Amino acid sequence: MTSARDLVVAIDRRVSLRLADLRRSWLNAAMQMITWLGSANVCFPLYGLGLLFGRSAWDTVIAILLIAEALLFPLIVILRYACRRERPSAHRRRAWAPWNRYSFPSYHTARAWLLASILTAGAPQLQAGMLLLALWISLSRLYLQKHYLSDVLAGATLGLLAGVAAKKLAEHLILAH
Repeated sequence: MTSARDLVVAIDRRVSLRLADLRRSWLNAAMQMITWLGSANVCFPLYGLGLLFGRSAWDTVIAILLIAEALLFPLIVILRYACRRERPSAHRRRAWAPWNRYSFPSYHTARAWLLASILTAGAPQLQAGMLLLALWISLSRLYLQKHYLSDVLAGATLGLLAGVAAKKLAEHLILAH
């Protein structure tokens, strides 16, 4: 009898193989750029710029984003060490982030969906664009063979949950004052 884990692994491998067949150099470059948008290298400087130059309305949004990041990061690290799932392709190891050599769950995807959930709550006009960006970042992680499908699905779920939890926590903190 096939276990649920075996089924997920089989689906993950099948999706990775199909995407490998689609790889093209021009698309690889585009996906690299898209995936970069979900990285801490882009998001944290943007949070900082938002705090420095944004209107006071953005202060609350950025505070919620930072709370969500603070909730999400330890969860990602704990899950990666607990699962120790290798990435679909070779990954450049960084001495300062040993947890990042593992695949499950996708942090880029989690951050993309976290951003989408928080930013669209305060600005519904951004909803379509943010959801499309989160989807593209998620797909880029698969295409670039950084993650498996289950990594991306788990990352999206965790990102959405972290966004909801951060909004609730921020409401509680604001009401407490």
